[in-house]
Amino acid sequence: MVACAAILLLTAWPGRPAIEHTILCTLVALLLADVCLSKFRRIPFACSYLPGGSNLKVKLGIYAIAFLFLVDMGGQIELWAMQRFARFAVVLALLASAAVWSYRRWSKFASGPYAPVQFEDSPPSEIFALDFRRDSELMSREHYIDVTAERSVWARMKPIVAGVLILALTGFAYEQFGERRDRARFPRIGRLVDIGGRSLNIYCSGEGSPTIILESNWGEPGYRWVAIQRKMANFTRACWYDRAGYGWSDPGPFPHHSDSVARDLHKLLSKAKILPPYVLVGDSMGAFHVRVYRGFYPQEVAGMVLVDPMCEDMTIHIHNHVEALRPAVLFLYQAQGWIGISRLVAPDPGPPPPGLTEREWATMVALNWQAWSIPSQTKEPPLWVNGEMARASGGFGDMPLVVLSAGLPGGMEDRKLENVDWKLRLHSELARESTRGREILIKDTDHLMLDGAPGAIVDAAREVVEETRGEGVRP
Repeated sequence: MVACAAILLLTAWPGRPAIEHTILCTLVALLLADVCLSKFRRIPFACSYLPGGSNLKVKLGIYAIAFLFLVDMGGQIELWAMQRFARFAVVLALLASAAVWSYRRWSKFASGPYAPVQFEDSPPSEIFALDFRRDSELMSREHYIDVTAERSVWARMKPIVAGVLILALTGFAYEQFGERRDRARFPRIGRLVDIGGRSLNIYCSGEGSPTIILESNWGEPGYRWVAIQRKMANFTRACWYDRAGYGWSDPGPFPHHSDSVARDLHKLLSKAKILPPYVLVGDSMGAFHVRVYRGFYPQEVAGMVLVDPMCEDMTIHIHNHVEALRPAVLFLYQAQGWIGISRLVAPDPGPPPPGLTEREWATMVALNWQAWSIPSQTKEPPLWVNGEMARASGGFGDMPLVVLSAGLPGGMEDRKLENVDWKLRLHSELARESTRGREILIKDTDHLMLDGAPGAIVDAAREVVEETRGEGVRP
């Protein structure tokens, strides 16, 4: 049967998917057969399902629904696993382990000394002298002996613990191999600067003043700006950097809100000898960070561009974090990184966005799924804390300011179309906090403006740079 199915699959599917599907289905079939046969005993006809078929039909319906649900979920897991060999290997190892365990369980039961003792059977001669009945009980030839030994909790847990340890060690080796491979394939771009016990990575290109400092959105390394930086470097010096725990930078403190981000950036620029004035460009949540930086060091900031920014009146409504649980969540993310789960479940990144080469996109993907990158993301929320810090930083005075607004929904704060108008109103209010602020609406793009409207970001930065140069700042 399996051979026939394999031949049919090989004629309909490409070789590798057909072979993988056949292997997985064979293991599932063996597992189900052994599970169903485990502790199976023949029962007398008199004990058939009673009192009728009504309850049986209900149970069969429930079983059928559960079976269809499991088949659907199993198919989705199989498709997910077959996208990458490492995933297939993990699923194969789990199924093979379960199949071996179920076979050993069935074999142990089948070879037990009392397994033949079933309903309507006479006990073998060696135990015939044992009478398991009480006086005055049924004196028929029907016997049933259940000698299933009760195992201790540790005896039951020992195989599970051993399996978990084996998986964890295998995952750790997989993660270490992946990290070393990524380091060899994608060497660091930029330079590490010691800011006092830990280092941050920064990369600059171009010449001129003021210097543009690019601040990434939540969860993204500075390398996300590489395509836009190339264009900005044509008219002034432009720098992106990796916040603590992102890209090639060392992990930072917990929590890591906008105040510590701003202080880290100030130390980085000072140690790297990148002198002010700066034009700060912040994307989405990065807008909170650059606003707080300007509040701490107003004399260093000559202008600002906020790219579809989060606003404090948006994030004040987003209380999706229980602070007491965040240390535990952080530990879980760290553990997932250590044993390779984050790398294993990383989604298919798809084709590179406009402006990025295949290699640059591969570098970006590798940086996003490092063992320490995802835990670092959990150190920056909750968003409303960063928003209130930005609110406390005050207005912008007469500083040149451009607020770029996406006209299509798609961000965390505007998933419904009707919320776009609310966001635009908040952006207009934010732009008016500077006497020289202005909002620019980009109608045909969504929240991911670095991909959808990179030219608008470059043009806005150029306008702010030229405006500051007209006030006496020269290259």
